[in-house]
Amino acid sequence: MLAGRYSNGKVWAISAKNSATGTEMFGGQVDEAAQTIKDPQWGTQYSLNDGSVVGKWCPSPPILGSLIGTVFPARGVWVPQVREQGGYVEVLIDVDAKVEPASSPEPSTETWSSLGSPA
Repeated sequence: MLAGRYSNGKVWAISAKNSATGTEMFGGQVDEAAQTIKDPQWGTQYSLNDGSVVGKWCPSPPILGSLIGTVFPARGVWVPQVREQGGYVEVLIDVDAKVEPASSPEPSTETWSSLGSPA
């Protein structure tokens, strides 16, 4: 998971992996005005609000990006709830998350988890 802070002090968090091939999003450019992060591998922009794809799917590099974009369907990434509490950035995670068949979901247990040292 990646987490950061806008210049106005608000915190955000998003999946550390892109949804096309699962490569790292670390180093992606954040556009505060659009509230997006640009995947450094394929150039896809993801909303920091809901993880949806904003704009073109896998636009770069020119030929390979188009191929990857054809092979892997466009889909968003995970964006957890995030807050700052007592000087710590916390993310709400499901500590019992597991892959289950869609027909038999189990109740989840969610808890706030701190990310490192105080902000």
